[in-house]
Amino acid sequence: MKSGRTLVSLAQELQRQLQSKKDLVVPSQFVHHSTGDGGETRLVIEEGGGAVHYGVTPLARRQLADKLKDPVCVLRAHARGGKPVLLDHNVNTWLQSEDDRRMLRTLNGKVRACCLIATGASTNFDLAESVLPILRRCPSAVRYRSS
Repeated sequence: MKSGRTLVSLAQELQRQLQSKKDLVVPSQFVHHSTGDGGETRLVIEEGGGAVHYGVTPLARRQLADKLKDPVCVLRAHARGGKPVLLDHNVNTWLQSEDDRRMLRTLNGKVRACCLIATGASTNFDLAESVLPILRRCPSAVRYRSS
C-alpha cells in the first residue's frame, strides 16, 4: 500500500514547485529545437540574458509534435535513430514558419507543457489554493493519497 502525504507536506511541495516553475509566452521564432547525443530533446529559448536550454518532458514533446502536425513517433525516431541534425533542421524550419505564440510551462528546468495561449491554463498551486482550505475543514482529510 502506498503511503500518502500530509496536507502540510503537499502544501510544501506545491510551494517548492511554485518557486521552481516558470511560464513563458514565446513567439515560435524565439524557440529552437536541439537534440543531444543521447537523443534527448531540448528547447532553447531566447530570454532577456541570452539562450536558456530546457529539457522536454514526453507530454511537451507530444504537444510540440501536434503543433507541428508531425507524428510524435517521427520526432522520436529521428532523435534516437542517429538523425538529430535532420530532426533539429526540420523542427526549427517548422517553428520559424509559424506565426504564433505559445505558453511554455517549465518546472525544474524542463518544458512540461506547450500550451495554446487561449487555454487559460491553471496550475497545481491555483487548484490547491481553492481546495486546501476546504480540505482543512474536513476531519476525514488527514492524509492525501498520491497515485
